[in-house]
Amino acid sequence: MGTVVAIVVSGPQATGKTTLAMALGTALSIPVFSRDPLMRVLQASLPWPVTRHGPCVPGAGLGLQTALLAGQLELGQSAILECIAPLAVRQEWRRMCLEYGCRFVSVECTCSDADAHRARVEQRRSAGRRSHGWRYVTATMKRYQPDARADFEADATRPVADLVAGIAGIAGGATPPL
Repeated sequence: MGTVVAIVVSGPQATGKTTLAMALGTALSIPVFSRDPLMRVLQASLPWPVTRHGPCVPGAGLGLQTALLAGQLELGQSAILECIAPLAVRQEWRRMCLEYGCRFVSVECTCSDADAHRARVEQRRSAGRRSHGWRYVTATMKRYQPDARADFEADATRPVADLVAGIAGIAGGATPPL
C-alpha cells in the first residue's frame, strides 16, 4: 500500500471495532493503536485507584492515540486507530492527516440488528470480558456522535472479510491478500 493513510475505526460498544481494526491491520500490514489496552496500562501504572471512566484515563488514552498517530505520520507511515472516540477527536485526527498530506478514512461501526447487537454485548459479559450491560450500551449509543462524513459504514452483521475489502479499496485501492 503506497499511500499513507490513517484509518479511524469508531462506533458504539460491541459493533465489531476491535475485530475489524485487527483484521484491517493484518490485511494491510498497518499498526493498530487501540485505546483500551493503552487505558489498561495507564490504570495499572497510576499510584491511586482509577475507574475506567475516571477523570484522566479516557482523555489520556485518546492523547496517547493522537501522539502515536502523529509519530506514524511524521515517519510517513500509515496507522489504524480504534476506539469510541468523540467526534471532536476524530475531527482533530482528520485535520492532522490533512496537514501531513495523507489519506484519512473514517469507518463507522454499527450493528443493524438490535437483537444481534444485544447478544454481542451479553456474550462479552458471559465470557468474563470487562463489559457493560445492554442498558449502558444503549445509553452511550444515544450520546455517540457518528461522523457524518464517514467514508464507510461497517455493519457487524456483514462478514469481516467483506468489510476489510471495502475499506481497503477506499484506503487507496489496496487489495488485502487472500
